[in-house]
Amino acid sequence: MDEETLLKEYNRSRQLIEEQEDDLKSIQKKGERLLEDTLEELHYVLRDIVIDDEAFNQAKWEMEQENAQFEQQILQEKKVLQKKEEEAETTYRSKLKEL
Repeated sequence: MDEETLLKEYNRSRQLIEEQEDDLKSIQKKGERLLEDTLEELHYVLRDIVIDDEAFNQAKWEMEQENAQFEQQILQEKKVLQKKEEEAETTYRSKLKEL
């Protein structure tokens, strides 16, 4: 394997990881928008049928807990991608030294 081929493989793996990172960012933004939209809609629906805000506050708290878990999963996936990126670079440098 020559240096050019090695570099192409490395760039290809980096590109795939970057695409995965972009997908993850997109999913995270969609989740944030969904939470905001859902809370707005819930507040709108409940404001006319409840005497106090307890039902809304409870639902909001539960949704925020679920969102925190979602954010934790996103963070874990980001760490996995970062590790893949580091491994790709280490492999590239190692193979480059072998040439």
